[in-house]
Amino acid sequence: MRPMKQSEQEEFLEIHIPYRLRAVELLRVVSEWRLAGVNPRRVDILFDGSPALSGSIGLIHNPFLEVGLMFGRVLLEFLGIKLSMKGQLVARQGRQDTDVVIEDIDGLQSISPEALKDVPLAPGDAVRRSIEMLIATSHKGVAHLTSDPAHSPTLQELHLGSQVVPWLVCEHVYKKKGRAIPNYRLAV
Repeated sequence: MRPMKQSEQEEFLEIHIPYRLRAVELLRVVSEWRLAGVNPRRVDILFDGSPALSGSIGLIHNPFLEVGLMFGRVLLEFLGIKLSMKGQLVARQGRQDTDVVIEDIDGLQSISPEALKDVPLAPGDAVRRSIEMLIATSHKGVAHLTSDPAHSPTLQELHLGSQVVPWLVCEHVYKKKGRAIPNYRLAV
């Protein structure tokens, strides 16, 4: 592992992490629509005002959910939180030489699953379960084709997880660095 140059750290703080936060935001938006009972049937996608794709809402609904789940898991691992083979939240141990983790950013340290108790968005058990379900669903429902009924999250759990991940990143990366929170929220 070589130390990250300052320019590389800036690239991650300004480009790569905000990009992934926006993907988690897509998960939040779609889960909020569904929780509110919004169930559109059709989508039209325009590029520069010209129709490009038309069809079922599934064109964007499922990919938004899936990319949000995957990048939520990526950001949690970046921060230091993983899911064990037994389905328990654990601290990340070790890394590949090419992995970028929070410790690569000057002055920052990984967080443990115990940091979830400090998240003010819901009671601690709900926060912990939402993160377990987010990671497990990204593993079992998106990254691999499986049939594992033990990992059937509720929409409420995924919605909460989609809020917890950005909170953790903002608190443990941007605020600790004394930096402005990047603009990752979507206007809908």
